[in-house]
Amino acid sequence: MFWFGRLYVALHVGVIALVACFGQSTLFYKIMEGEGSVGFWCVLALAVVSSVGVADVFINDLLPRRFELQFVKRHRHFLLMALAIGPLSMAFVIAKRVDWSVLHVSLALPIIGATTLAVVDVYSRGREK
Repeated sequence: MFWFGRLYVALHVGVIALVACFGQSTLFYKIMEGEGSVGFWCVLALAVVSSVGVADVFINDLLPRRFELQFVKRHRHFLLMALAIGPLSMAFVIAKRVDWSVLHVSLALPIIGATTLAVVDVYSRGREK
């Protein structure tokens, strides 16, 4: 249910991690580089959570039922909240370094989307029982 929204949010967060890691002329990269090892671990965690989100969609929603990951499916709301917390933490780092930036607007979409999807996921699973 809502697999396309979850795929979009996971890919959006993955693109943020890629830009922060490899976009050497971008503000994301410069800020994360300026944070040193903390910035590196933040981007790495973002990439891992994004990869798990994409894998969740492909395995649990697009492949046949015999390939389900029950643990991930049962705790999907935690994954979605991690997809929201990652860009939120980057927004705090950016605010600390450059105050308000248009980057905050680009980070707001996956934060709001992932949070909304987590609430919808919990609500829909509660109604199924």
